[in-house]
Amino acid sequence: AGLALATSIASAVTTILLFWNLRRKMGNIGGTSIAKVVAKSGIAALLMGVTIYYFNMYLSNVMNNIIPIMYALRLFLTIGIGTVIYCIIIYIFKIEEINWIAELIKNRLLYKQI
Repeated sequence: AGLALATSIASAVTTILLFWNLRRKMGNIGGTSIAKVVAKSGIAALLMGVTIYYFNMYLSNVMNNIIPIMYALRLFLTIGIGTVIYCIIIYIFKIEEINWIAELIKNRLLYKQI
């Protein structure tokens, strides 16, 4: 856990330094809007994490974990619920990039059907 935390902190510091250097060289790059999206995504991830933590605890109490397939089922259910919760929260927060991604997916699906 310590190595993963150190890697995450190093990546965050590197990203901040790169943005600072880019802004210094190019001028205004929309740092405020980027910070808002990062904050909203972080809050959504935190809410999703809390939700799936308690959902996983509930599933571990309800499901019989003697059979190894039950571990996999619990994992996939937790991942699915986490994905749905994150998407709902992002939609509620009205993050602009979600509309862009939704259009991209919609266009891909329409072109595959033709």
